[in-house]
Amino acid sequence: MFSSYSRPSVRILETSRISPPQGSIPPTSLPLTFFDVIWQSSPPTERLFFYPFPYSTSHLIDSILPTLKSSLSITLQSFYPLAGTLQRIPGRSDDFQLCYSDGDSVALTVAECVDGGFDILAGSEARAISNLRPLLPTLPKLGDSCPLLAIQVTVFHRDGVVIGTTVHHAACDGTSSTQFMHAWASACRSGGSASERHIPIIDRSLIPDPRGLYAIFKEGVSRLMSLNSPGSSQPVAAAPADKLLATFTLTRAHIKMLKEVVLAKTDRKKPFHLSTFVVTFAYIWVGFVRLREQLSLGRKRAHLSFGANFRDRIEPALPPAYFGNCVGLCFVEADVGKLVGGDGLKVASEAIGKAIEELNVSFQSSQEWPTRFASIMNEQPIGVAGSPKFKVYDVDFGWGRPAKVDIPSIAIFDVISLAESREDPGGVEIGFALPEHEMGFLNNYLENGLKTLSEQEMGFH
Repeated sequence: MFSSYSRPSVRILETSRISPPQGSIPPTSLPLTFFDVIWQSSPPTERLFFYPFPYSTSHLIDSILPTLKSSLSITLQSFYPLAGTLQRIPGRSDDFQLCYSDGDSVALTVAECVDGGFDILAGSEARAISNLRPLLPTLPKLGDSCPLLAIQVTVFHRDGVVIGTTVHHAACDGTSSTQFMHAWASACRSGGSASERHIPIIDRSLIPDPRGLYAIFKEGVSRLMSLNSPGSSQPVAAAPADKLLATFTLTRAHIKMLKEVVLAKTDRKKPFHLSTFVVTFAYIWVGFVRLREQLSLGRKRAHLSFGANFRDRIEPALPPAYFGNCVGLCFVEADVGKLVGGDGLKVASEAIGKAIEELNVSFQSSQEWPTRFASIMNEQPIGVAGSPKFKVYDVDFGWGRPAKVDIPSIAIFDVISLAESREDPGGVEIGFALPEHEMGFLNNYLENGLKTLSEQEMGFH
């Protein structure tokens, strides 16, 4: 169902710049690794954290905001690249680096929504992307440099507070950006003290490049950008406002059933990697393929292209707290006819599972990633953002767990988002963004498909 709630009226109360403590970080420049350059021209990642907050706006300003600011400053001391900018390397017009100088800062906007609607905006039903945009900060280009992080705190008087973040993907991946949010929230809960548990490791030398992947990826990304827009360090523009954002939850029981349905049709002599991620992504992929068949797009092959964490896949393995990008590309494809057939879930799960099993091998041919992505770009491959492993519902600033976490930036491309279920341990939340006329079809598939598969699964016993 589509929420017809109108665009909220947001009034800016304050804008400020938050820096790490003065003199705590020396001037630093970090070169982009080949993992960073993959995402240099990607759209920024946007997240919205919705928190119930039964207090007045003045209470937030007087009692909460000072701690938010001080804890942000302390956290930026450890995550200092986020306070810096992406800049061209002098004398090298097409190479960039992350730069930090004493006094660099993050823009923090404090705003108030004057007409309510918190519960609607924090819901799972389809909401217009245009209604969420006023809650998000932007990353304006500043000459030849681009900021890497912006934050907006929006209070709904006696209803809730929303923390919106916009992060330049050249700075870090989802693992690192959510590590930052956990660290900031922990510091805020403790009244401004940094937590040793969330200290990042910032060392680009941990990613060697003996095969010259940086140059290969940079050329590949430039070629891809030339097909869409002039090459730039500036992220791609925001998504069209006519898309809707909705969330569907697969419970732990749903996931158990999906696995059983797949296993019942699988040759036990040829097992494959079958995880929660695999069946979740397989189920939604089949839905998107059926949607496109409904739209009579006439494609014979369906494609997936999603990021995979390579921290423990490269040699030597990186520490889990490595800060930056360490996300490689995983490609999956299957016959459309088989995906929309009666065994579609099994076909999709097997294709995804085997691709994940081969990730370590695929890294040996990673120089082909840009070319392969370019070859399927016109096929509108489905992608994924987020992960249940990020534990976004544990980001607690001292007001309790978020009521909802959204990634509005998935609306820019055909990307779905994944997060752990807030209410059902072991369950998964799936976020997707579509025009209104497509939203109903996919929503019906997600709901009715589970009923059909449940009946099918009972027939196996």
